[in-house]
Amino acid sequence: MNLDVEIALTKGSFVNVLRSPLPLFDWEPEKPTTQNPDVQFKDLSVLDIVEWEWTFGSFGTSNEQHPKVSFPETHEDRYPVKLSVKGENGCAADTICIIEIGPEFSLYIPKAFSPNGDGINDVFIPVGKGIDPEEFQMFVYNRWGELLFKSIDPSEGWDGTDSRSGEVMKAGVYPFRFLIGDTFNDKERHEYRGTVTIVYSAKQE
Repeated sequence: MNLDVEIALTKGSFVNVLRSPLPLFDWEPEKPTTQNPDVQFKDLSVLDIVEWEWTFGSFGTSNEQHPKVSFPETHEDRYPVKLSVKGENGCAADTICIIEIGPEFSLYIPKAFSPNGDGINDVFIPVGKGIDPEEFQMFVYNRWGELLFKSIDPSEGWDGTDSRSGEVMKAGVYPFRFLIGDTFNDKERHEYRGTVTIVYSAKQE
């Protein structure tokens, strides 16, 4: 933060110190994403401010007190936002904050798969954005609630076999559970429960 303070000498050798403004700002949403990149800034500066100058990285500037900015939707990134203010006494100051545009968490879980070795839809595995590879757990059970498969690697899915015996599971419905961390919101943990269906052709059954 840069503070520009003016000091003026008066009669009788008194020193009159002009207070510098204190630039502060906030923004909503607190954690913008690529799917929600519109950010409303709110000036919270202290003292009587008469001029505002915002700089949004390489996206331009604004002299509004509470500007709204749309950051790129195409990719995640960090952008420096600078607010320079001037008080009615002529003193100026500025501050910089980093705005991070992160991924929007999303997850697609297939409802069925066919582990027949043809290279098409052979593995049951979720896909999505914002999946934290350090906070990933996948469980698949049989109808009696016994664990058939467990994975802590988002790139490792279930191939339709019992991990204990290697037995190929029959066509049918199998319960699953996912616990997945969010790369953008480290306090968020998503839980999903449901079922997946193994489907074979009539010949394979």
